Amino acid sequence: MIKFFRHIRQRMINENRITKYLLYAIGEIVLVVIGILIALQVNSWNQGRKDSELVRIRLSELVQDLELDRSHFKYHLDLASEENHRIDSILALLGAETADQDVLMGMIRQGSGFTIRKPWVMIATTESPQLHDKTFLSIQNSGQLALFDNDLQQSIGSFYSYHQKYSLMIGEIIKVKNTIHSDFVRTIPYNPNPNSSVLNARLEDQLWRNVDHGQAQNRYITLLNTFRELNLKSIFFNTIRLEKTRVMIDEMNSVIGTMSEPEVDHRARPAN
Repeated sequence: MIKFFRHIRQRMINENRITKYLLYAIGEIVLVVIGILIALQVNSWNQGRKDSELVRIRLSELVQDLELDRSHFKYHLDLASEENHRIDSILALLGAETADQDVLMGMIRQGSGFTIRKPWVMIATTESPQLHDKTFLSIQNSGQLALFDNDLQQSIGSFYSYHQKYSLMIGEIIKVKNTIHSDFVRTIPYNPNPNSSVLNARLEDQLWRNVDHGQAQNRYITLLNTFRELNLKSIFFNTIRLEKTRVMIDEMNSVIGTMSEPEVDHRARPAN
């Protein structure tokens, strides 16, 4: 093909047809430019398809992380609600005028460790919240977030900023609860191991006989009321996080759905 065009040019020069030669040369340059532009367009289209597939994969990974977060938030929400239900039951028993003091002290003694699963023993929410944000951090640090639609970039960035802020706030609530519990158990003969030996159990019994029942009960009621207020905050934050996570998952799934739709072939098909 190249030899063919070279032959045409040489013949025009030999025949002294300069004007036609110049027109031909310009036309040849235009064809080359058009070819280059087409190649660039094809390359850009292929790169766009690769970027779109990468965005779809990363969005799917983000959804998987958010589903784990949603399950974790729901767990902590339910646990804090259950804890407050137990607290209300315990406070009602402690405030009853007909309550036996020995029974109440037994409740305080068992409830101080939050380990015995009985209706009158509180199971404290002391587990630090987890945040599955490795995919988001990977996308952010690699610069892949720039491949996302501008509106989606803003939604994801704003969501994770909020996500991290409230995780820190809930983490602080857990720290306060642990501190309050530690302060309380320092005022009583606290035994972290309920399955200790008989000798240790007898020693513990003797120590508990020397505890001022009124002070222990007041401290325990203060502990319960404080935990209840902190749990209400945790429930509030987790409820909001659950809703925001649901909205974010729906938005991402919607985008994934549009990206996963097969391309429609509009070419006419031969009739059967």
